[in-house]
Amino acid sequence: MVTAKGLAKAAKNVLLAPLKAGLTFVAGGVRLLLYATLILVLLGSVLFGHMIWHASHPLENPKYKGLTYWQLLKWETMITDQQTTAWNRAHPNLNPSSWQTCVSGDVIVATLGYLATAQYYLTHWPGSIAAYFDAVEEKWESLPISYYSPRASAEPCVYHYIPTPEELPTLEAEYNTWKASQAERP
Repeated sequence: MVTAKGLAKAAKNVLLAPLKAGLTFVAGGVRLLLYATLILVLLGSVLFGHMIWHASHPLENPKYKGLTYWQLLKWETMITDQQTTAWNRAHPNLNPSSWQTCVSGDVIVATLGYLATAQYYLTHWPGSIAAYFDAVEEKWESLPISYYSPRASAEPCVYHYIPTPEELPTLEAEYNTWKASQAERP
């Protein structure tokens, strides 16, 4: 027998069915988005961790003479500071801001280049995880992470000499001495 209470319950279920379906669909979409975000964060963490690990090992490209990427950045920072100071003193009326991005530009190029390379090889899988990391490392080291030129240039962002790891402590000591002398100059 049909009662008013039963009809009200049936009407309520019919009216709320699209809302329940919509909420279920939205909840499923949110769950999918959270899983996708989690996977991307984990993948990004692995790739970024590998980049940090790789940057602490000697670069295999012969032009870097066995320096790690961190040593190369330290040297670039020192030489850029010296070259920009000399350039700014020689050109007091020009804006020095264009030279302030030499080293930070290298870091950005290296990081974005590494991540772009890693993404490329994810879509063009080389066959194994070891082959994947080898391909990424090989491609990353061929990026122009340092504007090295054996010829002389007046531009502070172009480096004419890359030291060996053994020369770096001596050059760092010379740089620190130079930096101290610059603090005394007006």
